[in-house]
Amino acid sequence: MVDLTTWTTRIVKSARERKLKEDQRAAEAFRRICIKPTVVVFRTPSGARLAGQTVRVESDNTATPGESTAGSAPVRKVIVYGVRKHPTEPDTIMKEGYVFVFEGDEYKCVDVIVTLGEIQGIWEATG
Repeated sequence: MVDLTTWTTRIVKSARERKLKEDQRAAEAFRRICIKPTVVVFRTPSGARLAGQTVRVESDNTATPGESTAGSAPVRKVIVYGVRKHPTEPDTIMKEGYVFVFEGDEYKCVDVIVTLGEIQGIWEATG
């Protein structure tokens, strides 16, 4: 049986390793964002505007059918990449239901994926 000191030491070591890994992943995510940075202003469902945030916006090259009054049309999607728990950068704040304008089109967040050091949002054009 493991004694209390050994067990506690393992937990602390594991927590430190996770924090180090998260810092590294956040730094890597921010490095990728800085290759192609875009400042966006998200709007909450209530209409409040958040401060500008630096993210990376990539076009999702898959098209899904959508319905409009004129008939079927592909729905354009983008993926927005941000950071979480970066040692020096603020966390990117995005949630489902938020909207923003990119290259003249308005996008609505339909899903958020949270990973170590990174946050990703899947956004669909609303118009």
